Amino acid sequence: MRKFSVFLLFSLSLLSASLKCPSRKIVLYQGQAVRLKFYPQGINPEEVKGLSFSYHLYDRKGKIFRYENPRFIFVVENKFLSVTVFFPVPPGEYQAEFELLKEGKFWGRERGWKPCRVFVRVKDLLSPDFQRDFSGKYLPLKEPLWNRFQHLLRLTFANGEIRKGQALFGFSPGSNYPQLWIRDLATAMDYAKFHYPLSSLETMVELFLRFQHQDGEISDWISPDYRWGKNTVSSDQESSLVLAAYSVARENPRWLCKTLRGRRIIDRLALALKWLWDNRRSRSFGLIWSGFKADWGDVSLEHPADPVHYREGDLRVVGIYTQAKFYQALKAFLEMKKQCPPQVSFPAEAISRRVKENSLKYLYLKDKGYFLIHRVLGHPEYLSLERNILATGGNAEAILAGFLTPQQSIRFFRVLDKKLKEFSLRSPGFTLLPPYPPGFFKFHLMKPWHYQNGGDWDWIGGRVIRAMIRSGLKKEARLRLEYLAKRSLRDMCIYEWRDRDGRGRGAMFYTGAAGELGKALVSLYRSDLTGSVKFVRIRRKNKE
Repeated sequence: MRKFSVFLLFSLSLLSASLKCPSRKIVLYQGQAVRLKFYPQGINPEEVKGLSFSYHLYDRKGKIFRYENPRFIFVVENKFLSVTVFFPVPPGEYQAEFELLKEGKFWGRERGWKPCRVFVRVKDLLSPDFQRDFSGKYLPLKEPLWNRFQHLLRLTFANGEIRKGQALFGFSPGSNYPQLWIRDLATAMDYAKFHYPLSSLETMVELFLRFQHQDGEISDWISPDYRWGKNTVSSDQESSLVLAAYSVARENPRWLCKTLRGRRIIDRLALALKWLWDNRRSRSFGLIWSGFKADWGDVSLEHPADPVHYREGDLRVVGIYTQAKFYQALKAFLEMKKQCPPQVSFPAEAISRRVKENSLKYLYLKDKGYFLIHRVLGHPEYLSLERNILATGGNAEAILAGFLTPQQSIRFFRVLDKKLKEFSLRSPGFTLLPPYPPGFFKFHLMKPWHYQNGGDWDWIGGRVIRAMIRSGLKKEARLRLEYLAKRSLRDMCIYEWRDRDGRGRGAMFYTGAAGELGKALVSLYRSDLTGSVKFVRIRRKNKE
């Protein structure tokens, strides 16, 4: 990503503050991120915590164009405060007046703080220079909407690049996340291959394999300084790793035989799946369990201060999203093992049959036409509530996994359409229909229609659209994708999630969502990305 740094020197006192901007013009594309650095004079950077940053936008003649613009959060970096901003406006020349504020309380000028202005030139996404600056493979489509959307997807990845020096470390899930996450990487991989060298993507997957535990478990996230962690309420990280590896292996099958830390990649993938089956299997259901969370999410019902970590004694569930991803990973592993037979024994074929059978037996609601979000182990009293909640993500993944017949899939989308109309919703990305009731989750963000409790996620909407295409509903899928594309282009940003009113929330430049939307777009015009390559047997081992 081309980066711009604007150093804003400002001094603060107890009574006043001012921003000093360099007299220069910023030139960038619509929606392109620009990083601004602040150097505080006469005050500790910690003392400005709690303030936000934004700008007012004027036209080139100084007439107000848009007063309210997105809010941005400081990041303290040594003696600097840095913030990443973008400009979701039509092409043209503007004056951006930067200002500190206390959200809901005051703008800086109300306290006598002086803002500053910088001239900004915003270039069109379809500028002839764009593909030179952001190289890649673009579908040769005639519709202006899809061409602009492809450019926005590409820009989202560029905005989300994490770099160590000049080297690409990975993709941030969004502006609030400085780490590389395996679940998000797995959803981004297939579309990222259009724009990044395969070797860079191989290195990202290998990073998680190098940090793999001896027993096969993997980390959830890894930071550029090589710290790591795991949101243990979820149980799909190992499945995501295998699917990310499958995306690489379809392009470079020999990669599976490469040795990392004394084990070949194919064996490390087998260990990951084996760890999941051995350590997270419900004996009574023959399915993978996780903590009680909202479908695909990673926030548990319990522990409001730290809801992402499972504790012994917490509620356990077997959910459809977890089973669908595990099944997809098993099928991918069976394809990969043809390339480089693993030395680790793992009966993936028998387990995959069992997971599919048990998912249909215990989780499919024939009378409803969709899969139950999950069953709570040892607590059947939750069933009456959860029978009436349609989990869009888990059901979409179940269709993509091949759990349902074509007729059952068509029926599901009829039920989904009815649910969306019932709640006056247009986006296919609303994750729960309806959400859990107020106060059900203890974490403060899990209000109804908010965040993972029924919020609107393009990260899920893209999967729903791909499942529609797989089910033969191409016309309906196109209309759904058009809605999501127009909304993102309006804001010039793919947000982490949106509320019921359509407002962007959470992180900006959500690469996992860009990956899913990109795959949905490609699937409208080409065969589905997950099954387009035929493997051939490779016997020679390729060591590191």
